[in-house]
Amino acid sequence: MSESPRVTMILLAALTLAPVACGPTSERVEAPAGQPMVLTVPAIQRMVLAGEPPAIVLGEIERTGTVYDLTTEQTKRLRADGMPASLISQMQLTRDHAIRQEPSLGTSRERWKEIDGYWYGGVPLGWPSAWVHGGPAPGAGIR
Repeated sequence: MSESPRVTMILLAALTLAPVACGPTSERVEAPAGQPMVLTVPAIQRMVLAGEPPAIVLGEIERTGTVYDLTTEQTKRLRADGMPASLISQMQLTRDHAIRQEPSLGTSRERWKEIDGYWYGGVPLGWPSAWVHGGPAPGAGIR
């Protein structure tokens, strides 16, 4: 049984807009005054589903200063769900860079926040910008 293209588009629009229409969700985190909000993994997934180019998504990750602490299982699941490998890699590099700047981030969850099963850090959670920004450019590894 096939659906008409119009029905498919309506369903896609409803799924994309549902988080907006339903108001605040647990994926939203209050940031310190004047700071951007955490760019959550579900938000990135919606951007990818909506057809945003990886370069735009990477720009939003940098702009918000969000740091991601993904498990091996989460990275496998995101890849299986169609998340571009370049985005997953850059998300992992945010953590690697932050830990190089502040090693205690790798041994304690004290400064991290769990939202919907994912762990986040970064500028939206009050981290110093030096821990977050200045990491490798997209596509480059940490030496």
